[in-house]
Amino acid sequence: MNDVCFVQQAAYESVSDFLRMEGDILSDLLAQLGDPSAGVAAVTARLLVGVARAEVTSADRRRILRGLQEAATRSSGTRPVYLMEEGLGHMSIRFVDRLDHILYRAIFDVSGL
Repeated sequence: MNDVCFVQQAAYESVSDFLRMEGDILSDLLAQLGDPSAGVAAVTARLLVGVARAEVTSADRRRILRGLQEAATRSSGTRPVYLMEEGLGHMSIRFVDRLDHILYRAIFDVSGL
């Protein structure tokens, strides 16, 4: 998420379309929920929701849900998530949402499966 604006936007929008994990990377992804960058944590939450909707085992789905719940508990509530945007020859920053809202939405999405 620390990239130029079009890469940042593409990553944020497309990450929920990932449906498969190869290898044992779930622990690494869950650790990213605690990243100092609210943007990285938000994208990771969206990625985990996409993966949980796909082909993971029920045990992995529970791990994802637990990780999201722990991240929401640890989260300093009002951390804003922003994306850079480019338009009409200028750069701007767009507020996406608060990280805690993104985490709660992810918990709801995973638990509602």
